Amino acid sequence: MSRLSWWQRIIFGLTFLLPLACNLTTVDPTAIPFPTATATIFKPATTTPKASSTAPATATSKPAQPPKPTATPVFNLVQAFPAPVCSVVPSVTAANIRSGAGTNFPVIGTIFVGNWVMASRLTNSGWYQIVALGTVVNGGWISNTVMTLQQPCVCTPDSCTQSGIIPPTAAPSALPRVGFVGLQPSGAAPCIVTGGSADLPIFSVPEGDPPIIATLIPNGGLSAFDFRAGRWAVNFTVGSQQLVGWVNGNRVTVAGDCDKLRVPPVCSVQAPIGGMAEVYAEPKRDARVITTMNEYLPLPFIQKNADGWFNVDVGASGNGWVPPEEGMLVGPC
Repeated sequence: MSRLSWWQRIIFGLTFLLPLACNLTTVDPTAIPFPTATATIFKPATTTPKASSTAPATATSKPAQPPKPTATPVFNLVQAFPAPVCSVVPSVTAANIRSGAGTNFPVIGTIFVGNWVMASRLTNSGWYQIVALGTVVNGGWISNTVMTLQQPCVCTPDSCTQSGIIPPTAAPSALPRVGFVGLQPSGAAPCIVTGGSADLPIFSVPEGDPPIIATLIPNGGLSAFDFRAGRWAVNFTVGSQQLVGWVNGNRVTVAGDCDKLRVPPVCSVQAPIGGMAEVYAEPKRDARVITTMNEYLPLPFIQKNADGWFNVDVGASGNGWVPPEEGMLVGPC
C-alpha cells in the first residue's frame, strides 16, 4: 500500500473526528436527569398553651428574717452613785469593759451611766484597769475616752491614788457594818480574819489609800481569799450584793489555812517576821533610803549582788537594794 499524502491524511482525520464531536455536544431529550438534592427545613412543632381558669402564680416576697443574735457582754457591772474618789464613771450611755488594754480585745462586760468602778492604774495609751473584785470583770480595761476620773486623784501606769485636799461635799451616807462574831474556819471558808475591839475599815483596793467601802465590826470575822500589799481580801454581803474589800493585815488575827495566801505570786524579798527593812537607792548603808518594807509588803526580787544585797522592784521608784541581813526570799524563787 502506498503511503497517504498529507492532504489525504487531513481528510481522513476529519472524517473520524466529526461524528465524535457531535456526540459530545448533543443532549438526548429522552435521558432521565440525575436527581438533585433539595434542602428541606424542618420547623419544630409549636404548641399553643391552653387557657387556664386559674390565675398564674405570682412571686411573693419572703418574710424578713430576724437579725442574727449578736454576742452580749457576760456581765453588767452595777455600782450606783455616789462614786468614790479614784473611781471612774461613764461619760457615755454605756462603756465596754474589755479583757485587755485595746479595742482588739473582746468585750467581757459593760457599765452603764450612773454607775462607778474603781480604777487601779492608767496606761500610757489611755486605758484604765479596773478593780471589781468578786466579779468576772475584775482586772478588765476601759478606755479613758468614755470614762471620767473622780477627783482628786492621780493615775499613773502603776497606780491611781488620792491627791490634794478633798473639797467639802455632802455628808457621806453611813457605811455598811459587816462581820460575824465568833466565825470559825470551815470547808467553804478555810481562812478567817477577825478584827479587834474597835471598828476596822474595809478598803476598796489593796494598794495605797483608797476609799473605805465598809466597816468590820468589833471582834467580827470574815472569810479571806487573798493577801496582797499587806491587806487581806474578804467577802461580805450588803443587801443582795456580794462585795469584796481589803482589810489591813496588821489589824486582824487569822485562823485556819491562811499561810498559802501570803505567798507572793513571784519570787520576792520580805522583811523578817515582825521586823522592818529599809530599801536603799544603792547597795550601801550610806545611800539614800527609797522606802521601807515589812513582812506584809514583799517586793519582787530582781537579783543578788556579790555582797548578798537584794535588788528589788519598787514600782514607780525604779529599783532598790535591801541589806542581806534584813531580807529573805519568799515565793516561787
